Amino acid sequence: MGRMKIKKFPQFTENKKIILSIFIFWIILVSLFTFFVKPSPMISTLVLYIPLCFLSFYLLRRRKVIKKILFVTLIFGLSISFLLNLIATYNGAWNVIDTLVPLRILGLFPLVDLIWYFLAILFSLLFYEYFSNYSREKISKNMFKILYPVWIFLVLSLVAFFVKPEFLKIPYAYLVLGVLFILTPLIYLAVKRPVLLKKLFLTSVFFGFLNLLFELSGRYAGQWFFPGQYLGWITVFGISFPFEELLFYIILSTPAVIAYYEIFFDDFK
Repeated sequence: MGRMKIKKFPQFTENKKIILSIFIFWIILVSLFTFFVKPSPMISTLVLYIPLCFLSFYLLRRRKVIKKILFVTLIFGLSISFLLNLIATYNGAWNVIDTLVPLRILGLFPLVDLIWYFLAILFSLLFYEYFSNYSREKISKNMFKILYPVWIFLVLSLVAFFVKPEFLKIPYAYLVLGVLFILTPLIYLAVKRPVLLKKLFLTSVFFGFLNLLFELSGRYAGQWFFPGQYLGWITVFGISFPFEELLFYIILSTPAVIAYYEIFFDDFK
């Protein structure tokens, strides 16, 4: 059996350097806006991600992969996000306060949570495809290996929530969910396709920067808080958040999204 052929990484051209600089400038600008204006989470999310996604769509306008990315974000991204947010917010892993649209889904979390998940996952996949990947248009049949378990787990969690919600109680929920949903796909990717870690590098560093600024500005503006159990707390510039938030959200959340994408929806090359 011949060795698997690994796709070449796209070149980091001058145009890409300019686009990356524009992205970074916008992230800093929106972070300053959140620091000084202290808007609702909905406003911060839309102001940050809508222009970034719009420009990314324009950059990928000649590639059919956009349909694939939208499919993955809508069908998989929102499914796993709803599941994760249901269990996390029930256990108090985090709590977002949105005064603009105060309606809370299932009485647990605001609509902005799902909007943020959708836009954050969408932008991360668009960014990855433009800067680090050249995906085939076809969606891998492996998608059902993740979609079916997520849907089954989601249905069971909803049944438990309405019938016997104490079944959803998990001590140190953020840690448990982070290991299961964030760390596991990354470990699998690192073991099975370590060469892909190189493709993840730019995306991981960029979104680590984005997520950190979004976290610091959001916490400073009082957009969310952490009432659950955690391993410990981190303080940056006088702003505190759990260690799990640093590890599983700021550092590893976007690499995990890309790992799911490569393993179950792309060609894993």
